[in-house]
Amino acid sequence: MFHRPLTIAASLGAALLIAACAPTDPFAIKELEKGAQVDVRSLLAVHGGKTGCVDYRASDNSCASLIKARVSGNRVVAVETGAVRGLSGEIERVTLTSRGRIENGGTCITPGDLTASDSDGMGDFLREATNLLIEQFGGKVCAFYFEDGEDYVISSLGADGRPFPPGDSSLRFVDGEVSVRAQ
Repeated sequence: MFHRPLTIAASLGAALLIAACAPTDPFAIKELEKGAQVDVRSLLAVHGGKTGCVDYRASDNSCASLIKARVSGNRVVAVETGAVRGLSGEIERVTLTSRGRIENGGTCITPGDLTASDSDGMGDFLREATNLLIEQFGGKVCAFYFEDGEDYVISSLGADGRPFPPGDSSLRFVDGEVSVRAQ
């Protein structure tokens, strides 16, 4: 489900732009406080039909990306939409689809589980960059979901046990309109 390749791409882009003068490490793994783990099937059953908003920002009612997901057998099919600044400098809308397997209450993806669609090739670039990262983290990444008050925390680990970049993200389910901010 929520493996956040669009957030990964934003981290990579930010690192390239500010690596020389950044006061903080752009590759630092973000860790959020977590409550009890929530099984992905239960999570989607409770919030069926709602859109998942990754890293909600109240000041402008925006999300880093928006995700629609559903369970199909032992898989979670998730469609993530985000906006990234392309090589031309223009903001591009990108959609990535994952077909993750349900394991231990979370969802796991391998490089073959991602597809991309966009108008400018940025989706293919992000898919390939994510696939390379997945390979570097043992060939599989699993996302687990934890309670955080009314919201949730997504925490992803590589098959090698390391936290998968960019680390934890917040997840909120929304009914109304929210915008997607460029990463």
